[in-house]
Amino acid sequence: MAEIHQPNLIFMDINLPGMNGFQALERLKASKTTRNIPVVALTALASARDKDHGLQLGFEFYLTKPFKVEEISVLLQRSLQ
Repeated sequence: MAEIHQPNLIFMDINLPGMNGFQALERLKASKTTRNIPVVALTALASARDKDHGLQLGFEFYLTKPFKVEEISVLLQRSLQ
């Protein structure tokens, strides 16, 4: 879907049906057409290990649930500049 629509930013949960968000991010980063789209993780996986893993794989930001609406606003401003 991202290859067709070319969004400016992707919000992705880590727990997805069929594959996890880490795997989905790896696919996005492997594609020439989607590798530069910033991807933000939104997840209940709040351990430091999960967060470090996600950021190392290439998530722009890693937000854990529950999060505040203000956090989304800040991320949008930073990511879309």
